[in-house]
Amino acid sequence: MQGRAVTSLKWLLNIAGRQQVMLAGAGVLTVLRVVAALAVVLFVYRLIDGMVDQDLNRSDAVLLAVQASGAALLSYVFFFVSALLSHKAAFHLSAEIKVQLAERLLRLSPGLIGKRHSASIHQVLHEDINRIELFIAHHVTDLLAALLMPVLAAGVLFYFDWRLALVALLPLPLAFVLQGILFRGFEARASDYYEVLEALNRSSAEVIRGTAALRMLPGARENMPQLTDSISRYKSVVEGWMKGASWPFSVLKVSLDVGLVVLLPLAAWLTLQGDMGIATFLLFMMLGLLLTEPLYSLLMFMGFLNQILQGVRRIEDLESCVQSVTGQTDWPGSVPPVVTEDLSFAFPEREAPVLQQISLAIKPGEKVAVIGASGSGKSTFIKLLAGFYPVSQGRILFAGTDAGEYHADQRNSRVGVVLQENHIFNRTLRENVTLGDQIPDEQVWRALQLSQALSFVKAMPDGLDTVLGGHVARLSGGEKQRIALARVLVREADIYLFDEATSFFDARIERQLLSGLFTELAAKTMVFVTHRLAMAQQADRILVIDAGRVVGDGSPAELAVACPYYQALCAQAEMSVAEEVVCA
Repeated sequence: MQGRAVTSLKWLLNIAGRQQVMLAGAGVLTVLRVVAALAVVLFVYRLIDGMVDQDLNRSDAVLLAVQASGAALLSYVFFFVSALLSHKAAFHLSAEIKVQLAERLLRLSPGLIGKRHSASIHQVLHEDINRIELFIAHHVTDLLAALLMPVLAAGVLFYFDWRLALVALLPLPLAFVLQGILFRGFEARASDYYEVLEALNRSSAEVIRGTAALRMLPGARENMPQLTDSISRYKSVVEGWMKGASWPFSVLKVSLDVGLVVLLPLAAWLTLQGDMGIATFLLFMMLGLLLTEPLYSLLMFMGFLNQILQGVRRIEDLESCVQSVTGQTDWPGSVPPVVTEDLSFAFPEREAPVLQQISLAIKPGEKVAVIGASGSGKSTFIKLLAGFYPVSQGRILFAGTDAGEYHADQRNSRVGVVLQENHIFNRTLRENVTLGDQIPDEQVWRALQLSQALSFVKAMPDGLDTVLGGHVARLSGGEKQRIALARVLVREADIYLFDEATSFFDARIERQLLSGLFTELAAKTMVFVTHRLAMAQQADRILVIDAGRVVGDGSPAELAVACPYYQALCAQAEMSVAEEVVCA
C-alpha cells in the first residue's frame, strides 16, 4: 500500500511538472508574500518600540507606517498574482487530464467500458480530477507558505529571545505525535471509505433509474436490499473512522494553542520584570500565532493529499485499461468478405463460454439474419464482429486479414454498428446524427429517410435544429432507434451490423426499413439480429444460434428442410397470432 502511495505521488508531481513555469512563478511569489507578511510584523514592532521608548520622531514613524502598509499591499499583490498563476496552471492541467482520459475511453473496447459503472467513471472524470485541480490551484502554494512561515517566524523569535522561542515551539513534538496517531491506518481507511462510497453511488443510481418500476411494487422500500446494505456499510465505515479520529484530532487542535497559552503569561511576566519591552511582547504574541496556524493547515493538507492520492490511483487504474487492439494495415478498398475461424468467447467473470467454435464465411454484399433464443449469444456475436470485445479464441478475418491488424480508426469507420439500446445526446437532432462531422443536410435528410424517421422529424418544431433531451424521455424507443440508424447510415460503411436495431419498430415499419436498406445497400454486407422470423426470411441467409453454437446456416428454404431448430421456430411462429408468416 505504501509503495502504491509513492507511485501515485510521483504521478501527481509529474503531472504538476507539466506547468512548471507557472507553478515556479507562483512559488517564488508565495515566498515573497510570506517575507512581505513577516516584514509587516517587523515594521509594526519597530514602530511600537520607537513610540514606547519615545525615541522615534514623526517622520520616522510615518516612514515605518508607510513601509508596513507597503509591505502589506505587496503581500496582497504577491498573493493575487501567485493565485492567478496557480489557478491557470491548475485549469490547464485539469483540461489536459480530462482530454487524455476521454481519448483513452474512446480507445477502449466498448465491452471494457460497459464493465465499469458510469458512477465510477464520473467520479474519476469529475471528482478526482477536480481535487487535483484544487490541489494545484491552492494547496501547492498554501503548503509552501505553511512550511516557510513557521521557519522564518521561529528564526525571528530565536533572534529576540531563545527562551520564549522554545516555549512557543513546545506544541510541535506533541502535534507531530498526535498527527501520527491520527493518520495511522489512514490509507486503508480511506480506501474502505471510497469503496463504500462508490458502492453507494452505484446503488443510488440504479434505484433512481428504476424509480418507475419500484413505485409499481408494493413495499418497494423493503425491496431495495442493495441500497440499504450500501447505506449501512457507508454509515459503519464513516462512524468507525470518526470515532477513531475524534480524540486525537481534538487533542491536536487544542495542543496547537498550548504554546500560546504558556507563552502569554511567561512573556507578560518577563515584561513586568523589565527583561522584555512591550514591543517585543507584542511581537512574540503575533509571531506565536504564525507558528501554530500553519501547522493546522498542514494537518488539513495531509488529509486532503490522501484523498487526492486515492483519486490518482483510480485515474491510474483507468489509464491502465487495455486499449482496443489497433494495427497499421489499411482497410481494403472494396467491401471485404468476413470469415470467422473457430470463434469462441467467454466473459472473464463467467466460466461457461458464450460462443463456441463458430466458423463461417460471409460474402461481400450478403444480407445475413441472425436468430435464436434469448441468451443464445446473438448479441455477443455481433459485438465481436464490431470489435467490442477481444476474441477469446479463434479469429475474425476481413479480406483474409485478422481484424486486429487493421488500423482501428479505419476499421471503426467502415463498420457501422447499431445496438438495441442507443444513447441520444442532449444536442440538436443534426448533431445527434452527424456527431460533430461536417455532413451536408441533404445527406442527413437522406439518412433519416432510409431509417424511416422522416414522419416524426418533419413534425418537430425546429427540424434538424430541434434540441433532443438526452436522458429526458422526449423520444420513444422506436424514434431513438431510427436516429441511431440514421447516425450510421449517414456515413458510408462497408459492413453494417444491427443488433435488434429495430426491436421497437412495428412489423410494417420494420419491413419497409429492411426493404429500403436492402435496395440502398445492395453492394454492402449486412448482418442483423432480429426476433421476428418474418424479417429474417427477407435475408439472403439465416444463421441460427443456440447455446453459443451455430445450429443452422442457409437460406430460409434450406433451413426449413435441414434444421430442426429452425423448423421448431417456424412452428411456434405459425401458432402465434402476432406472427403471420409462411415458412418456405
